[in-house]
Formats: sequence, structure tokens, C-alpha cells
Amino acid sequence: MGPLLVALVLTQPFTIERDAYGVPRISGPSASAVYEGMGYAVAQDRLWQLELSRRIARGTMAEAFGSDYIASDVSVFKLGYSDAEMETMLKQLGRDRGIFTVYTAGINRCIAERRANGTLPPDYAKNGFEPAPWTELDSAAICIRMARLFGNGGEGELRNLLLTYYLKGQPIGDKYLDAVDDLAWWNDPESPVTADLPPLPVDYPEKPATRVQTEAQLKALPPTSLFELLPAVRLAGMEDSRLVAEAHGVNYKTGSYAMVVSKERSATGNALLLGAPQMGHTNPSVVHEVSLSAPGLSVSGMDVPGIPGVLIGATKKLAWTLTSGVADMADIDCYSKVDDATYKLGESTRPFIKRNGILKVKGGTEVNVEQVRTTLGPVLLDSRVGKAVYVQRSVLWERELRGFNKIFSLPNQTNAKGAIEQMDVPLSFNFFVADDAGDIGWKYCGWFPERVRPYDSRFPAPFGPNWHRELFTFGPEVINPKGGLITNWNNKPVPWWPNWDTPVWGKHFRVTALRQSLPSGKLTVKDLEDAATRIAQRDEGSWTSFMPLIRKAITPAKFDGDLKLAASILLSYDGWNKTGSKSAVIYAAFISQLKQVVFVPKLGTFLSPQNLNLVIQTSPLDRALNKKTKVDYLDGRSVNEVIAKAFTTAAEGLIRQRGKPETWSYNPGGIRAPDGSVIPYGNRGTYIQVIEMNKSARSVAGPGVNETGPHSADQVPLNKGWTYKPMWRP
Repeated sequence: MGPLLVALVLTQPFTIERDAYGVPRISGPSASAVYEGMGYAVAQDRLWQLELSRRIARGTMAEAFGSDYIASDVSVFKLGYSDAEMETMLKQLGRDRGIFTVYTAGINRCIAERRANGTLPPDYAKNGFEPAPWTELDSAAICIRMARLFGNGGEGELRNLLLTYYLKGQPIGDKYLDAVDDLAWWNDPESPVTADLPPLPVDYPEKPATRVQTEAQLKALPPTSLFELLPAVRLAGMEDSRLVAEAHGVNYKTGSYAMVVSKERSATGNALLLGAPQMGHTNPSVVHEVSLSAPGLSVSGMDVPGIPGVLIGATKKLAWTLTSGVADMADIDCYSKVDDATYKLGESTRPFIKRNGILKVKGGTEVNVEQVRTTLGPVLLDSRVGKAVYVQRSVLWERELRGFNKIFSLPNQTNAKGAIEQMDVPLSFNFFVADDAGDIGWKYCGWFPERVRPYDSRFPAPFGPNWHRELFTFGPEVINPKGGLITNWNNKPVPWWPNWDTPVWGKHFRVTALRQSLPSGKLTVKDLEDAATRIAQRDEGSWTSFMPLIRKAITPAKFDGDLKLAASILLSYDGWNKTGSKSAVIYAAFISQLKQVVFVPKLGTFLSPQNLNLVIQTSPLDRALNKKTKVDYLDGRSVNEVIAKAFTTAAEGLIRQRGKPETWSYNPGGIRAPDGSVIPYGNRGTYIQVIEMNKSARSVAGPGVNETGPHSADQVPLNKGWTYKPMWRP
């Protein structure tokens, strides 16, 4: 059931109240009127951010701001849709499209009023243009971009192919695939999961490929080069667009954590929910807060400027939150080219689908751009070396808007079970819910492909479609699990779920810090809030594996002077990365150096220490020290030997850079506030809501709800104090 839009009469009556922090509550005689009011209120609060968001999403930044934005706009065009295609996607929503229609009307109503009364954001005049009318396609483009950032996964095949090409040239030699298996592992049974559920009676997901199958697949791929792969990897990751978005306060980052407690585990008998999407910290925030009230509709929570509806929020009956699922929903297929106009799909020859456009550039020459597609998706790489194209194929292709309507209509649900059933969506999210009866639930959302076997999904599929079925609705879920607690920080969903092409889930994962931060026994709202504070200051959990090895290998008495003190400081590390900590400084430097000592002799430097730290996670480092890897990275060296060398090198480097150990002081970083001050500890939710069903609802979304004025930074003190304000009660 969609939002209760009983009419689409535009310019409808609504009222806007604002609480002490400026958060709007829109009330009206119908849901239709309220969603129009929502668009109006968002344009009051964030009109310039709306402008930037639609330009980034639609690839028109260079038109307003010049040639520095050409790369971002070109990447958007190469992966994007035409206006006609987005219009078709909106039509597929049926009556649920109405929420976009009235929301658009509200934004335009506010634009017209602000233009008439001279209150447009000053950035328009500064940059020499005025806002064009908002369109439903603008909102659709922002939804599509958000879906690809937060609700998609996969597309790591080109990155893994790049890794393989790099490793071939390193001392590892012909054992490079063993190293690939170590660094891009299929499934780690020690990886923490959201729910310990047994496999379902279906033949999914697929099993890992054998070495023979992997070798045959890689051999069948045409030759390419690192220089061709690097820009394609960048395009697949939307890197240019992300950088522009981060610089201009628009969604650019993925993350998020959640804690949900059932009535059995709650100290008060009420279900508890803490949701914290981690979408980056900017001024203004990339998210907004709102409350909606109409007959049949009453909800408060988080929205994203440009997108109608509450994405994370609460009603009297229900509270919910989302975290990115990191599911492998997309692949890279490789097809041979016949010529510049055609390619081979199986035994048939097909024409490329080409779309041409012109990017306007402020103060510069227009740029001609071309998007090239096959019938299955856009071309990421046209390899001149291999006379082939690498094509992105995603379950989300032309389906990005499906699922948003299901989220928008969550306020209509009255219990956890119904909400779980409703969230059959193509987007890859962990969905968490609590209801007023004390029940809780989790669902791993998404539509998935069933791939052809034998096939190694870590690498591109050569010369042919690699899916049996494009849509395979399959997601583990649980209602009221034993123990009454569900926690997630984008971790692995269930034990049998593999990494596929993105080696992220291993023994060491940040959800461990979250779980260690919660006490045993009955839980309160304060316990959840305290956990959110603690996890910003804690190691991901790897220290529990490495400190016992350090204690065996490092004896302060064997060192003199500053190294002796540095050894004592390292041995005192207890997993806390608090401001001013000396042990956190040496531990971080030690782990970074240990990766180099262990892996560089076999695998090289990955071109820089920074790249090596990104590629080598702590889980393969742990396995290498315990000789659980295919490659013997110690190569005759003892664990004590490599740990001692890493410590000495790290400590000597710190002494050169920072001075004597007694002066070391850990800086955890933070969030830059509008006044130039720093909110300590940036590892927190962009928005955090804490709900105790039947009792209280609180949130924080610093720096504030407005772009300018008194409500642009009035939540900064809340962020600094790890405190929360009351939400509008549904």
C-alpha cells in the first residue's frame, strides 16, 4: 500500500510549526497536502543544497561552476539515464508517483515566494544564476544517485582484476592467485554476523569457484592494461561524483549502525531502537529532519533534501532504521568488439546503444559526451588493447526508484512483521524495526542475480551473459531473535553469506566494537546511547588478536631510552582510541608498519603505504601471522621477529616525527562545525535517532536543520556532548 495521497490538487492548505531547533512539523487535511508542505519546508531550509544536489545527480555542475566539475558531470552522464528513461521509471510507481508530484509543487511554491520576496540564498547571485523550477526528474535523479551509493553493492571485479595484474609483477610471481585468495577471500567463518541463521533450502548463494575455473576465466579475458583499468575502476566507484558531493555537502559516504532491543531484553519492557546512518558530516548536514501529520499519516524522522518521504523514523506504532547491505548485486561482463558500432553477445552480433549529449561549461567551451551501452548496461571500459568492452550489469538498472515507495509507506504499517513483509525491495539494505507491542525484526533486503556456474564472481565474466535469473528475491530475516537483541554495522548478514567480489567481511569487523560496548542483561535507552559514544572511541576489535602476540614478542627491558618507554606504552594499549592517548598512537603506527613488514617482501608496496593500508585489512594480517593464508608471508621469519621489527620501525618513525614518547597524543579527528570549532570523534551517525516505543523519541542531526541562521548550528552542542533532543511525537 502506498502513501495515502487521496488527491493531487496542488497548492493545498498546510501549516508548518517548528520546534526549538527549527525542525518542521507539517500538518494538513490530507497526506497530499502534507507532502506538498514537506517540499515547501525543505526549500525553506535547504534551497541551495537542493540546487547542488540536483546538479550533482544530473551532471550539470560545470554549467553553473565551471570546468573543475567536468569530470564529475561526464561520469554521471556515462552511467546515467535520459530524461525519458527517468520519466518511465516514475510512471512505473503508479499512484505512488503522486508523492513526487506534490513534493515538487511544494518546492516550486517556496522558490516562487523566495524569488518574489528577495530571500533566495545569496549563492545564486554570487554564481550568477537563479533557480530553475524543480521537477520530478530532479527528485528522481537524487533518488537514483542515493540508491546507487547506499543500496547497491558489487562492481569490484575491475578492482580485483587490477589487483591481479599488479600482483603478477611482484615477487609473489606465479603464486599471485594464492595472494588474491588471501586478500579477496570468499568467506570467513569467524566474521561476525547479524543473525546466526542456517542456510535456506535453496541452492543460493553460489559456491566459490575452483582454481581451475578461476584460471580459465582469467585466461578467457582479453588483455588490458593498468592504465585502462584505473579510470574504469574510478568510474565504477563514482569517485569523481563523490568528491564533488563531499565538497558541497551532498550525500557521498556509506556506513551506518543499528541496535534493536525486544521487550524481553528491555529493562522497561518497551522495544528500543537506535539507528545511525553514517552518510558523512558536512555543513549543512547531508540529511534533514521533518515531521508529517495528516489523517492516516503521522511520522517523524530523517529525510534527504530532494527526496520526498521519511527514510528513517518513527510512528506511534513503529520505529525503523536502515544500514547499507553491501550485497553483490552488480557484475562486470566482458564482450568482444566487432567494431566501434557492434559487439558480440554469445553467438550474435549486437549494436551498441549510444546516447550523445553536450555539457555546458561556465566560462568555457561546451563538452561533447557520449554514453555507450549494451542491452545489459553501460560500458565502463572500452579496451583498445583487448578490443573488448567491460559492461556494468546491475539488478538495480532502471529499478532504482522501486523500493523508495515501500519505504515512504512504512508509516502505514502497524507491526514489525508487516513492515518486514513490505520491505521486498531491490535496494540492498539492512532493515531494522521495532513496534509498540515490543517485537523487533531485521531483514536483509535486496534482489539478487543467480549466476552461471562455474564462475568466479570476483572477476569479470568473459564474452557472455553470466546470470541465469536476473531477479532472485532472497534475503535472510528474523523476528524476535533469541536473546532479544539485533546489532549491525554493515557486517555480514548470516554465516553462509560470502564476500563475493568485495573482501570486507572478516574476523575483524567494526560491529565487534559495538557489541563490546553493550552491557549484558537488560538494556536501557542510556545503554544504547552510551554504546554509540563508546564505539567512536574504540578499535574495531583487532586489538584482542594482536595484543597477545605483542606481549609475547615485546619486552621493554630489551630496549633502551625512548624505545623502552615506547614498548611500555604499546603494551598498555586496551582498545581505546581516546583523545590524548599515547598507546593509541603507537598501536596505530605499529599495525600500519606490521602490514608492511609482513606483506611487502612478497606483494610489494601497492605503490604507496596508504594504498597498502587500504588493500591489506587486519583480517588477512591476522591470518598471515597465524599461518592460515595460502602464501607463507613470514617466509621463515618468526612471528616474534616480524612484530619486533614492526614495533622498532614504527616507534623510531614516531620519535623522528613527533618527538619523545611522553609527548605523544592521539588525535581522533572530528567534525568541523560552522564556527570553525571541532566536534571530537567523527565516527558517529550523521543522524542518530533513539526510540523507546510507547515512551520517548530523541534524535540529533548536527549542525542544524537550516543552511543559515540560528538553526544552522544549534545542534552542535548536542553533538559535542553526545546528547539528543526530543523529536516531534507522532
